[in-house]
Amino acid sequence: MTKIGIVTGAAGGIGKAYVRRMMQEDLDEIWCMDRTLDLLKGFKEEFGEKAVTIGADLSSYEDLTGLKSMIEEKKPEILYLVNCAGTVQFQSTEDACFDELHRTMMVNCEASVLLTAICIPFMPEGSHILNMSSIGAFTPLPYINLYCAAKAFLRYYSRALNAELQERGIVVTAVCPGWVNTDMLPHTINGHEMKYEGMSNPDDVVAQAMKDAKAGRDMSVHTWLVKTRHVICKIIPQKWAIKAWRKKIRRYF
Repeated sequence: MTKIGIVTGAAGGIGKAYVRRMMQEDLDEIWCMDRTLDLLKGFKEEFGEKAVTIGADLSSYEDLTGLKSMIEEKKPEILYLVNCAGTVQFQSTEDACFDELHRTMMVNCEASVLLTAICIPFMPEGSHILNMSSIGAFTPLPYINLYCAAKAFLRYYSRALNAELQERGIVVTAVCPGWVNTDMLPHTINGHEMKYEGMSNPDDVVAQAMKDAKAGRDMSVHTWLVKTRHVICKIIPQKWAIKAWRKKIRRYF
């Protein structure tokens, strides 16, 4: 039986870091998924034949159904599922179009749930599911409200699912980094330069996530800054955090 790892959003900074890290694991193949095959150009040259590139739009139910058929046909032994695909928009909800809202919810929430349901029957004891959550899961924030809500959903879903799958020996980990230096973050908004505190490197985030997952933890929080904010968000009223963030971000809009 072919032993595989699956990484969605593989072309992005964190996704590609997961692919690099998976190369160190005892896997026959790493299924590298992104929206189109064009985004995954050069993966074979960089990672070798072990990297299997798959174009699938996770906002499309049809593409997810196609992935389901593919997995059921090949019947691989899935040792790692990394739900890394995600999208974020820094904007007022009034400015978001209908299609954009639908895509955000599908990619950030529904796709992870559906792909997890597809993969679980093929995951043996000792396998891992890593879901990319965020520091944004700790408190609701204006102008990235849908992103924070989606990440909070993934955090709760992952920790509850971990408890459900405990008897099967499958570990589910919600990965909650702070700002990560990737192309997903805008450098400017409406002509104003964005400043991000405590920026992390994708490889460092992934190294911590894999370490925590192998230790059986249901949550991975990278850097002491993020850990401190996690504690603070448990103590102070959420409306204080919302007010402080709104004051900070409002000038960009």
